[in-house]
Amino acid sequence: MSGSGGFSELFSPEPQKDSSDFGKEAFLAVAGKRLEDARHLAASSCYEESSTSLAGLIGLGIGLTPSGDDFLCGFLAGLRFAGQWEHPFARLLRKEISQHLGDTNDISRTFLSCALQGHFSRPVKELPCPDSRKILSSFSQIGHSSGIDTLCGIFYASCFFAAFS
Repeated sequence: MSGSGGFSELFSPEPQKDSSDFGKEAFLAVAGKRLEDARHLAASSCYEESSTSLAGLIGLGIGLTPSGDDFLCGFLAGLRFAGQWEHPFARLLRKEISQHLGDTNDISRTFLSCALQGHFSRPVKELPCPDSRKILSSFSQIGHSSGIDTLCGIFYASCFFAAFS
């Protein structure tokens, strides 16, 4: 429902196609492949390879803070919400992200560093919230697509562990 671009198109039942923006399509193809690979690898208990696939999102995408970075911040928050922060996969992912913080810009590096320590933005801290409109409004106010990309990361984390738990 967000229409913000970024990762939301990977989770939309009817992704918007814009053939004039090859860069966006390429970014979404790479991101989608990394997410699919990470899920399949984790389901096979290949946690190290799965975490490497997800950490490959660092620096990927659109925005002042690349969409992949925002998504990973959300994914880390989702690990907290799911009670999976200390799962072997989660520990490997945090290590992998830490080792690749230099692959993005200073702003994203700071946000990812905070997320690695369990510090998140106000909209994340206000979850769970039963009002989906309030959630969408709150996250939509963060950057062009940053808030929605973060929310997509939280959503993906909740589905991620359900697939192999």
